[in-house]
Amino acid sequence: MENISFIFFIVSTIFLFSWTAVANDYAIFNKTLHEVLHISMEFGEIILLLAVFTFSISVVCLLNQLGIKLSLLKLCLFGKNFQVILCIVVVFAYLVIFAIWRPELQTVLLFFFHFAPIFHILFNVFAAVGLYCYGCKAYNLKLKFLLLLLVFNFLFFNFSDNYPCITERKLSKPKIFGHRGNMKSAPENTLFAFQMADKSGVDGYETDVAISYDGVPFLIHDTNLLRTTNIAQIFPDRKHLPAEAFTWNELQQLDAGSWYVHTDPYGTVRYMSENEKEKITKQKVMSLSDLAVRASKTKKMLIFDYRLPRAPNHPYLFNHVQVIVQALQKSGIDPKKVLWISGPHYQHVLSNAPAFVQVYGSHVSPVLVKRRKLKMLILEYNDITPLQVQDYLRRDNLSMILYSSSTTWTFSLAWCEGANSMISDDPTLHGNMNSPMYLMSFRYYSCICTTAFFITLFILNIASSLFSWLHNF
Repeated sequence: MENISFIFFIVSTIFLFSWTAVANDYAIFNKTLHEVLHISMEFGEIILLLAVFTFSISVVCLLNQLGIKLSLLKLCLFGKNFQVILCIVVVFAYLVIFAIWRPELQTVLLFFFHFAPIFHILFNVFAAVGLYCYGCKAYNLKLKFLLLLLVFNFLFFNFSDNYPCITERKLSKPKIFGHRGNMKSAPENTLFAFQMADKSGVDGYETDVAISYDGVPFLIHDTNLLRTTNIAQIFPDRKHLPAEAFTWNELQQLDAGSWYVHTDPYGTVRYMSENEKEKITKQKVMSLSDLAVRASKTKKMLIFDYRLPRAPNHPYLFNHVQVIVQALQKSGIDPKKVLWISGPHYQHVLSNAPAFVQVYGSHVSPVLVKRRKLKMLILEYNDITPLQVQDYLRRDNLSMILYSSSTTWTFSLAWCEGANSMISDDPTLHGNMNSPMYLMSFRYYSCICTTAFFITLFILNIASSLFSWLHNF
């Protein structure tokens, strides 16, 4: 119980660090809980606030144990029993969340590796402060402190091959695909969304394709039309049916934009003009052909997910791929601009559209690369390590498309890894980035880390001498 404040501080720090690392995927977390609990809330952001609050309490408790009293706070409220209870709650929450959401543990690891050089520099700075404040009291303590410092520095340097930003390679900025257009500026998968994506300077469009009941490929992400249209008002008795159960004429009767103005999912509508809002409310369900024509005119690349029609007895259940390929070929789009995700009907695509760039959606063997004539992989950014990105490029000549990024650090990670493209939830943010968050050679990194410790010690000693001189003066 004597060290409970320190343990509580470590536990709360790990939880805050981990939950900050997965901020890019809060939308997925919120959507999952909404589907399970049927409650629409920003669960990810709420947990982040609780993590910050718990961390703040742990800092107060730790300072109190170290003898630094904060008179403005009622520290009696944060007794040892209270700390033990909070510590157990935090550990339990961490285990439950990351047991259910296990892939995000890889995100936490990637977050650490991406920022490890910065953590290393800060560690040495704080180590110098600690040595100055406490290490001078006894020779044995100073010796142990320096030994611990050497061990941690060795570990940081030893794992530097895993730090994507520590590289001698010349890096090119990843191409940016607007995820369903520019979702932060317009309703997803609508013409306006792709127009706004163009304004952000994207290199390509990413979308999702389904087949209407009468054989028209159209853009939709969800299995039904409830979230992104007014289907409940137009066809109330059929509102829960799969999107593929409707004909193209029926789909064109739907309003695919007003929901965006009413819900303001990204907090951007409030800053829009009335003309922009009016334009949004006039958006319709968009066909794949229309998007392909636009991609052809703007010289953009096109990548999309496609799926089996979910509607019972769908007429195009067994030839949906043929319908999609025909629609693309009739649109006039340059086939080399079509990034086709290879699926069960890959032989038909290779035979009838050999110029389509073949992409695969999971890790592959060299045998599969050759059989399907693959040129690229598309993987979730936390499903691959920086070293694997380079291995695929070196071994199989496979470029990497990663998805999806809404933060600066995940796009910077893809940039440093050498990824070819990133599917972006915020193309405006990523389009304005001129370089990774930081990039340095190993020599420069080791020099900064080493000098940070000694410069900090030097500054502290100079400051101490100056204060002593001023006091005596």
